[in-house]
Amino acid sequence: SYQIHPIMFYVQRSLLTLLSILLALSLFANDGDWQLVKESNDIQVYTKKIDGFSLKAYKGETVVRTSIDIVKATIKDIPSQDQWVLDCKESKILESISENEYITYTVTDAPWPVTDRDSVMRVTVSEEADGKVVFTLKAEPDYIPIQDGKTRVPHFEGSWTLIPQDNQTKVIYEGLADPGGQIPGWLANTKIVDNPYHSLLNLKKRVE
Repeated sequence: SYQIHPIMFYVQRSLLTLLSILLALSLFANDGDWQLVKESNDIQVYTKKIDGFSLKAYKGETVVRTSIDIVKATIKDIPSQDQWVLDCKESKILESISENEYITYTVTDAPWPVTDRDSVMRVTVSEEADGKVVFTLKAEPDYIPIQDGKTRVPHFEGSWTLIPQDNQTKVIYEGLADPGGQIPGWLANTKIVDNPYHSLLNLKKRVE
């Protein structure tokens, strides 16, 4: 029977990882400029319109006073994300594909009468020669069956980018989502600012 040579398998996986990162980066590079919408506690939040999506993309930026290794370990600790990611009720790893690729399941709390959202993400971690670390997130809504009482997020693309700066780390959190179902406009518009802002604020408090 035909077998893929181990080296070719590694090359194919590396190319797929690179492609997923380039797709995420290209998504946020198009369709207009980022607009600063909130700045507080040394955190800046930007939004911009993306063609084909009702919600705007968001980007939060800050600098934390700790090493990149600590920040990386915190973001990679999926089960603890309910302690600092805004509105996260539950987060766990469904499958570890490799040290730098895994599938996660997250439940996000929504205020009554909106149904809680759950999401399945493929997370790919890359490290560059200059020390930068990128967590690329992409929704895989059909990975597991729909769960009772929850609305599955049909689309999400985003990333956590960590850039070492001496003994500090610049953190950039970007995302573009279709939350699925019906969500009031006021709530959706609030969350695209609150999510990156409060998640970064909680991250700072946790690692500094």
